[in-house]
Formats: sequence, C-alpha cells, structure tokens
Amino acid sequence: MTVMITELYDAFRAAGTPDDQARRAAEAVAADRERLSAVESRQERHESAVTVGIERLSSKIDSVDQGLSSKIDGVDHRLSSKIDGVDQRLSSQIDGVDHRLSSKIDGIDQKLSAKIDRETAVLHREIAILRGEMNLMRWMLGLVVAGVFSLVLKSFFL
Repeated sequence: MTVMITELYDAFRAAGTPDDQARRAAEAVAADRERLSAVESRQERHESAVTVGIERLSSKIDSVDQGLSSKIDGVDHRLSSKIDGVDQRLSSQIDGVDHRLSSKIDGIDQKLSAKIDRETAVLHREIAILRGEMNLMRWMLGLVVAGVFSLVLKSFFL
C-alpha cells in the first residue's frame, strides 16, 4: 500500500486534475518525502559519525603532539648534554694549549732575559776595559804634554 499526501491530492483535485493523475502525483511526492527523510536520517548518522571521528582524530593528534613534545624535549636535553660535554672538552683543551703556550713563552722570556744579562755583562766588561785604556791614554798624554812643555821651557830658558 502506498502512502499519499491527502492535502496535495485534494489541491490537485480542486485544480481540476483527473483523479488518477492527482493520486499518482500525491503518492510520488509522498515517496520523495520518505526518501528525503531517509536521506536526512542517513546524513544525521553520517554527521554524527564524522563528529565522533573528528573527536577521535583530535584526541589522537593531541596524544601524538604530547608524545612528540616529550621526544623533542628528550632530544633537546641530550643535545644540550652533548654540547655541554663538547664545550667542557674544548675548554680543557684550550686551557691546556694556553698553559703550554704560557710555559713556552715564559721559557723564551727567561732565555731572552739570560741572554740580555750576558750581553749586558759583556758590554760592562768592555766598557771597563775602555775606561782603563782611556785612563792610560790620559796619563800618557799628560806625560807627553809635560815632556813637550819641559822641552819648550828648556829651549827658551836655558
């Protein structure tokens, strides 16, 4: 048995449509209404399923995000530890190089100071020798001048 919309049937009959055509049109509209109701019902079920799926997906995304955040934090911590280790090793190596260079520079400084002291001592000795020779030359010049003076005096006064 087919369902028919009586209001529509009555409207078709009042408009002068023959009985069998008015009945078929009212039954067709009723069948379309039932199909539309079924489509709307399926759409509501699909919307509900999609909403549930979106909520599940959202919760999965949140859990993946939390998991990734914790993994990223772990990687960040490990990288920071490794960087700190490398920094400490480099600092100790740099300190070692600095200590060795300071030792070498101190050694070179001591050698230069010793060489300068030796050369200064040699210069002092040579200066002392030159002073002695200059004193000798003064005495010799003094004797020569005295001798010349005595000869000049002798030639004029005697």
